[in-house]
Amino acid sequence: MANSMDIRTDFGGGDDFGHADYRAAREYGISNSRIRDFLDANPSKLIGKNIAGGGGLYDEIVDAGRARDFRGTDTPRINSKYGWVGNTNAFNPDAAYGPIEEPIETTNTNTLDEELDNNKHLNPILRSLEIKYCRVSIKVKAWMRIRKMIWILILQIALKLVYLTISF
Repeated sequence: MANSMDIRTDFGGGDDFGHADYRAAREYGISNSRIRDFLDANPSKLIGKNIAGGGGLYDEIVDAGRARDFRGTDTPRINSKYGWVGNTNAFNPDAAYGPIEEPIETTNTNTLDEELDNNKHLNPILRSLEIKYCRVSIKVKAWMRIRKMIWILILQIALKLVYLTISF
């Protein structure tokens, strides 16, 4: 996969890293962790509220695993699966991610934490299923132990009966 230096910042209204750059990078297959690494190494690419701790794009990526949806006076008023698509590209209309020399990994490049962050709405459901599975698993294991003890008792009784019939 391309390295973080290949992350482009010319998809929106300037050469800073904004929502349009984020969407383009994610659509190209660059993971949130690689984007965060790039932004941490290049903090000057974030301006205004998009800086770390400013409540904008950087914090949205860290906190929600995606950019926010459009709001208020944002134009265009369009969202993608990665959040608001960002400003129309007035800075470099020819900006595009192109082919790279290295093969693109076909596996998901997000970390497990990112995947959980992206599916926060599923966490309570998954947790309840995990608890129910554990309870069922414990009950099944207990039932299997009881069943095994019953078979051992039955075999012991059968052996005693065989021994008694042979003795007489």
